[in-house]
Amino acid sequence: MRLIKFFIIIVLFSKVSLANTDSSFPSKNIMKHIEALAGESGIGPRIAGSEEEIQAANFVYKQFESAGLAAEVEPFKAVFRGKKVAEASQNITAIIPGHSTDVFIIGAHYDSVPKATGSMGVIDNAASIALMIELAKHIQATKKPAVTVKFIAFGAEEVGLIGAKEYVKALSKTDHAKIIGMLNLDSITGGDNLYIHSALSKGYDCEGNKASFAASPIYRDRLLALAESMKLSFAKHPGNPSYPAGETGGWSDHAPFACAGIPIANIEATNFSLLGRNGRDGYSQTENANLWTCYDPVKKGYCDKTKEKQWGEIWHTQFDRLDVLNKEFPNRLLTQLEQSYELLTKFVSDEKLLQGEVLLGEE
Repeated sequence: MRLIKFFIIIVLFSKVSLANTDSSFPSKNIMKHIEALAGESGIGPRIAGSEEEIQAANFVYKQFESAGLAAEVEPFKAVFRGKKVAEASQNITAIIPGHSTDVFIIGAHYDSVPKATGSMGVIDNAASIALMIELAKHIQATKKPAVTVKFIAFGAEEVGLIGAKEYVKALSKTDHAKIIGMLNLDSITGGDNLYIHSALSKGYDCEGNKASFAASPIYRDRLLALAESMKLSFAKHPGNPSYPAGETGGWSDHAPFACAGIPIANIEATNFSLLGRNGRDGYSQTENANLWTCYDPVKKGYCDKTKEKQWGEIWHTQFDRLDVLNKEFPNRLLTQLEQSYELLTKFVSDEKLLQGEVLLGEE
């Protein structure tokens, strides 16, 4: 009997402790998640449909479930451009009911590119998943959000955004109508600069159907205004002929949502000032000379385009692994992740930022 009473007291104390959780950055938990997913002794590369991707999905599910979240596994067939690229993959969802049935989605993909690239998928995209898990735990443990917040860990992003496409495709009209916005977290650390993007104003391909495309920058602008008020280092990229200032391409999981008429924002760590293989398009992430065959600091890019092999890219390369990242960018991972955590814990708790048309500084 005493043991039972002792257990009850511990459970009650744990619940009180969780209820009083503050927004201090959970750096140790985040690093544990990253190491479990993408460390040398962790799961490692997580190719769509592989056993490793399934292990990663299970890891995310258990993290959501352990926090008391209503987690679900949503399987789908991974078919890209009519070709089966994997027997199956899955999205993992967790929902936190808010004061409103309106839904704001925060998503990140958990799969990665093949081991042959040398990548362990740390910044692309284990770090984003780790932050999303801890953000969900924080929101669950604190006050009820203004709107319902849904977290989605997408599978099979690297083989054609399949998880996101399948999720959007499966939405009922009722569920679709409830979604007020989507924030995509992809490669949110590692690169030189932190950016917040909106969808490309001229639209994406949308598999031939742009009729419902949402180019609204409303959530980008709200996040940037909030970041400025908090003195955080997020910015709008300066723009180039292909991508106007603050706008991004359709190469990540935000694209199917924008195509479906849902306003999106996308957080990304890269460097749009660098001259890379396709110009200053943000695909080169760093001016660190060790990640270039030859870096020219004057023109901020390659020395010789015909001889360049590395292009300052981290994602999808041998540089996207913890040992290299910690050596080349000491403290950068956690420093940048902390900024996203501070921004998003504040963002989700502010009903003006999630609902209606009121922007910061406006009445």
